[in-house]
Amino acid sequence: MNLADEHYRGIVVNKVKQQVIGKGIDGVFLDTAGDIDDYFYDQPSTQGKFREAYVNLLKEIKSVDSNLFLIQNWGFDTIKNTSLNFIHGVLWEDFNKQVIAKDEWSQNWMRYFKQQSNKIVTFTVTPDNVSKKYSSTNGFVPTINPNDIYDK
Repeated sequence: MNLADEHYRGIVVNKVKQQVIGKGIDGVFLDTAGDIDDYFYDQPSTQGKFREAYVNLLKEIKSVDSNLFLIQNWGFDTIKNTSLNFIHGVLWEDFNKQVIAKDEWSQNWMRYFKQQSNKIVTFTVTPDNVSKKYSSTNGFVPTINPNDIYDK
């Protein structure tokens, strides 16, 4: 997938028209947006190129239907630097209180997303009721998935 390729973005937009709008679905889940952060963290020029292309994709999707909800999976730095004003929500997978409560990186992002709660909704996937409550207490929208594939 090369978001910088206009033809590729056109294919994605056409799929949104057919598979989302055409079926009366009201939003798009942008599942691999986090790859921009994960794979290009040490290549700022390439990362910048993909972030710009990602925003172009978001704009192109919105130009087709401005009422679509856009939910981004991970890619927290990309949200902060690029996509915050173009999306409606973010999914934080593997939101485990046992890890997050002690982790500075996670605490920093929790503060950030709480500060941005007037712009985007933070959805979380939690492994248990303790983590679910921690998510809710912090203003996030949790769901439970006790069979998290990331821990296997």
